[in-house]
Amino acid sequence: MPVAYEILRVIYAPHKAFKEIVQKPQYLGPILIMILFIATYSVFGFISLSKSYYDQTTPSRLDEWTENVTYWITDANTIIRVSEDYFNGIFCGNKSIEFQAVNKSQVWMRLNFTEPLNCSASNGYPTMSFKMKWTNPKDKPSNASIYLFSNANNTFYYNLTKEISSNSAHNVWNNFTIPLKPEEWSPNLDLSNISGLMLDFRWPHNYNITVLIDGLFFHKGFKSVMEISSTYLLQYPLFAFTQFTMQWVVLGGLLYILSKLFMGKAAWKTFLTVAGFALMILVIESIANIGIAYAILPTIYYKAGISFNTILENPQLQSAFQAQKVVRIVSYIWTILLCTLGIREMFKFSWIKCAFIAALAYLLSLLVISFLTGGI
Repeated sequence: MPVAYEILRVIYAPHKAFKEIVQKPQYLGPILIMILFIATYSVFGFISLSKSYYDQTTPSRLDEWTENVTYWITDANTIIRVSEDYFNGIFCGNKSIEFQAVNKSQVWMRLNFTEPLNCSASNGYPTMSFKMKWTNPKDKPSNASIYLFSNANNTFYYNLTKEISSNSAHNVWNNFTIPLKPEEWSPNLDLSNISGLMLDFRWPHNYNITVLIDGLFFHKGFKSVMEISSTYLLQYPLFAFTQFTMQWVVLGGLLYILSKLFMGKAAWKTFLTVAGFALMILVIESIANIGIAYAILPTIYYKAGISFNTILENPQLQSAFQAQKVVRIVSYIWTILLCTLGIREMFKFSWIKCAFIAALAYLLSLLVISFLTGGI
């Protein structure tokens, strides 16, 4: 009987299929199923990546400006250090820059770029953003300013006081997104050659001041992952091959060991063949995920500095996750049922014994693979 027909019968007539499979075990069927899984999982990956857009920023490698104190300058009486208190956001790393001043009313910090930024016209950066937290004093800054510098020795000023007054709070990470529009800066901003910036925070009285800065980016726009690099797509067939191969061998081995404990005797090849055909459900699961990715998964914009929770709270994304969970549970149950049929055809054990062996072998295989892959 053609192997392709046997694979289809595993879906619509599994009892008849496994009766033939245990009589004439062969590896060709599982290998074809593995190829189908790699293909369908790769399609799922393509759709998912096509709906994922990443912020094109400077800096592009995390937010290196707020990971290293050597980028920053301040006055001699202000201490700069790297802090382990950081904003948990996309591309934000796990550090921030902290500025401490004693008995002062002002803290300023200047950042000089290693290369000037051309933020003009279509090549430009329409916004910049950063995170700011002050832990001391409790009062809000009474005045806040941003300065941009150009190589032409021009200085451009933006009044941040209003945003500080209305949209910030003590001892929390406050997000500020600043438009780089010439009309909102004084004098009108020349975006063609920006060489650095300065942040300036002032209080009405002297205090012991602590200010932290994190997630400082200039934003250029979004590109899909496929536009950035098609090499990301190669991860999906590689993952599918690894997952199938590991699960095939581990599940087959556990079915063999547990059956031996119940005095079942059969060739290793037969167990591997049964396990391989049972994993046809991975293909079904992958096809279902293609439908979920196409119909439910939203287009996701991963903006540098945005909280991970903001992404996860997207209702459509939550719906896609829930649908995938349902598909995964059905996949688990279906695979166990197919393994049960395979064991039943091999040994004629009772249905309860067959189901116990199949369920235990499958669940143990998931634990073993999770351990071997570090939970990936």
